[in-house]
Amino acid sequence: LIDAPARASKLAELWKQLGVLEALVRGPFAAGEALTEADFTLWPTLACFFTYMLPKFGWGNVMDDEANFPKLKAWHAAVGGLPAAQRVKEEVMGGLLEWEKKGRFHPILEQVAAHPELKWQFP
Repeated sequence: LIDAPARASKLAELWKQLGVLEALVRGPFAAGEALTEADFTLWPTLACFFTYMLPKFGWGNVMDDEANFPKLKAWHAAVGGLPAAQRVKEEVMGGLLEWEKKGRFHPILEQVAAHPELKWQFP
C-alpha cells in the first residue's frame, strides 16, 4: 500500500494526464477515423478501471465528463458501441467485482477515509 500523500499525488497527476490524453484524441477513435491499437490499449483502463475505481475516490465518471473531456466522452461512445469492446468490458468488470468481493480495494478506501485533509476528488 503506498502512503496516502503519494496516492493523492498520483490522482492529481492522473487528472493532469487525462487532460493530455484529451488533447491527443483525434476522434472518433483515439488516432482518428479508424480503430487502432491505441483504442484497444486505452479501452480496458479508461472504460473499465477508471469508470469503476475513480468514483471510489469521489470522482464522477470521467468518460461522461463533457465539460472537461468532450473528446474522451465521444471516444468512449464510439468504442463502446463495438461488440468486442462490450465483451472486454464485461470481462474486466467481472474481474474488478471479484477483486472487490475479496477485499482488494478495502485498504485503499480505508486510507482515503482516514485522510480527509488530502485532495482525492478531481476536478
